[in-house]
Amino acid sequence: MNRNSGFSFIDIVVVTAIIALLASVAIPSYNSQMQKTRRAEGQAKLLEVMHAQAKHYRENSTYVTDLRILGYDAATEKSANEFYTVTASSCETGINQCVKLTANANLEQMADGSLTLDSVGRKERVLSNGNVRNW
Repeated sequence: MNRNSGFSFIDIVVVTAIIALLASVAIPSYNSQMQKTRRAEGQAKLLEVMHAQAKHYRENSTYVTDLRILGYDAATEKSANEFYTVTASSCETGINQCVKLTANANLEQMADGSLTLDSVGRKERVLSNGNVRNW
């Protein structure tokens, strides 16, 4: 009795097709989850800087656009893993009444768009295609 042991070519093709199918579902899902995780990092940095802005406003009756005044090392501030760079600007009503923080996406997060938070409480996510969503 002479039996060949091992896998046939058809077996290998079927297993490869199954692995490719699973990867085609898993990889986009993983990438989407990673973008959400990095977005949370940007949101946390925005909230941290806004807290410092609110403290400065209570003490000085004005907001600032230069984050060094709030104790940061530079006029802009990067998130922990540098996926976002936070900048401050005046709202339409003036810096004495409102400040708008923007977290611009860096690195592989750029496709996810930027985040904004103002002292009035508006939280927006500006997608790379120009659409705006609340976060």
